[in-house]
Amino acid sequence: MRSSTRIASIYLSAALVSVLGVGCAEESEEAVQVEAVPPALQRYATPPPPGTLIEFPPVPLLRFPKGLVPNYNGLANPGFEEGEDYWNVSDGNSSVCSTTDRLSADGRFCYQVLPSARGEVFVSQTLPLEPRTFYSFSALLFIPEASEAALEVRDLAGNTLLRGEAVSGPMSQWSYQSLTFITANPTGQITVGVHCSSADESSPILIDGCAVGVFPPAENLLGNEKPGKEQSPNWYVSGKAISPTSEGFHSGQDLELPSGMNHRSRIVGLIPVRPELDGQTVWVSAMTKRIAEGGAPPPQVGFRLRLTNSEGLRSEILGATPPMGDWVETTFTATFPNLFGESATPPISFHALFIERRAGSKGRVQIEDVVMLKIPEGRFDGGLPPSLAP
Repeated sequence: MRSSTRIASIYLSAALVSVLGVGCAEESEEAVQVEAVPPALQRYATPPPPGTLIEFPPVPLLRFPKGLVPNYNGLANPGFEEGEDYWNVSDGNSSVCSTTDRLSADGRFCYQVLPSARGEVFVSQTLPLEPRTFYSFSALLFIPEASEAALEVRDLAGNTLLRGEAVSGPMSQWSYQSLTFITANPTGQITVGVHCSSADESSPILIDGCAVGVFPPAENLLGNEKPGKEQSPNWYVSGKAISPTSEGFHSGQDLELPSGMNHRSRIVGLIPVRPELDGQTVWVSAMTKRIAEGGAPPPQVGFRLRLTNSEGLRSEILGATPPMGDWVETTFTATFPNLFGESATPPISFHALFIERRAGSKGRVQIEDVVMLKIPEGRFDGGLPPSLAP
């Protein structure tokens, strides 16, 4: 937050006291043109009482998610100091969009959007992201009147994958908004941006301080993401059949669960109980390939995470059955119970993740790249679906 100390002959209405801040004003009965303010905002330029000190809208304390890699921003020109460079603006022909240093959150520049009547504008950038990585997209928004805006993550076809909470005016200060998400396996380019809408063409939306932050690589709590490649003390296999010559997802080797008319095939990953997992939310992902044979339905595969609480009671979280065909990702989230409270000795030593092939089905089931990752502390908005876009 900053107060202007400059003196200027600029007359602003009380309605824009929290929007346009430039100093004290001289008495006048005529509105004047305010430099660097778009024409649609000039209607606010009417005289305040003589000697009124006008402040810039305050900027809230920015509460970035904990654990982000310092000094990293995946966006180019995040504060619009270079105008619209690197940004894409939908519906730009029917909207008034411009940069200004008069209203910005950081005292340099911000972006002003005036959607056409009952129109929508999407201000965005497209960028490549790494697979199975946690990211945060954030921006500062200021809406002085009855417009609305929300952060969005979209695929290259324009489909909305994630949407943040919609915020609307009138506001008295800048609003910090963020989305935290994890990318799929595989992933490619995605689009992040601010979706703006308005009931009329004279209600501005201001955007500043955009950022795409990244979290450091998360630890795989399962210890070994390729249970078929090596023997790991945390993986146990029933009905084991390694297929070294088959083409895995990332390697030449995967784990194949064989068919059985009267028994299930399964792999079990054991997660040792430890204090840092108490109350921790995790994201589970596995790459699966199901191939039907002989005209029979594709084999059924199930995912179960078995958790045990401090009283020894079990609960199971089920993952969705993956689609048939080439390698696809199955994901779900879960939260571990608190086991290290009043008792120093938990009732169990391990939780367990089961991946099972049901009995009596023909065809092939291949498994690879199984991970369980800690979700960063704070808000988590979800995972993105797989994308093969380069």
